Amino acid sequence: NFQRLKSKQQDEILEYVKKPLENHLLFIINDDFFKKTNNLNKLEKLIGYVDVQTPLNYEIKKWVKYFFKKNGVKVENKVVDTLVDLVGDSLSNLKNEVDKICLFKGNEKKVLFHEMDLFSFLVSNRQRKELLFSIAERNFSKSILSMRVILTQSDSMLSLIYPLTTLLQELLFAKMNNGTYPSYKGYIGLPLSLKSKILSFKEFYTLDEIEKGLIELGKIDYRQKTGNSNDEIDLLQFLGVFVGTK
Repeated sequence: NFQRLKSKQQDEILEYVKKPLENHLLFIINDDFFKKTNNLNKLEKLIGYVDVQTPLNYEIKKWVKYFFKKNGVKVENKVVDTLVDLVGDSLSNLKNEVDKICLFKGNEKKVLFHEMDLFSFLVSNRQRKELLFSIAERNFSKSILSMRVILTQSDSMLSLIYPLTTLLQELLFAKMNNGTYPSYKGYIGLPLSLKSKILSFKEFYTLDEIEKGLIELGKIDYRQKTGNSNDEIDLLQFLGVFVGTK
């Protein structure tokens, strides 16, 4: 990490990159793109840089439109908004979903919002979103309905463990940070509309309940991977333990 080096060491690197040794690779990392020393600015002018941070929210939609454009496909803004919300802010995941849609469309060169339900993988994402929201809102009856819809669509408990664990972890972090929700720079596998409401959702649960929920997910994960489990029973038990108990 260049910015953690002492000033003299930074100066030495600046001199080195002007005449680097052949067949040598030097990787320089800046953990915070928005906080730069004067020497780091000089370094960027000498060798350039690659920005690998997660794009800001307003930039993500531009990337989605770009992915469609690369496939030679036009897209309605509502489609872009829906994709970003359902898939999240991972560019690789968004690109994969865009490629699937374009492949499904074949020779058609435009994606319309009313066609979204034709894409089974997006329907699955929407159903997961509804389940996660019902759990976050602590709506037991709604979460049971969402559970039944998801399991009849060939989704599995094992595939749900990651988003459920992520939701509970974010609720836990919000609780532990005294009601503040940090601005994350990495990818979090939750719908953006859900992430934006974590602070209000955390009020429906106590710290102890969230911890018990995570422990229950750990037990289910073990049962799922050892083959001694049933998807409906496992998910129903989790909802009963975490959402249904007050």
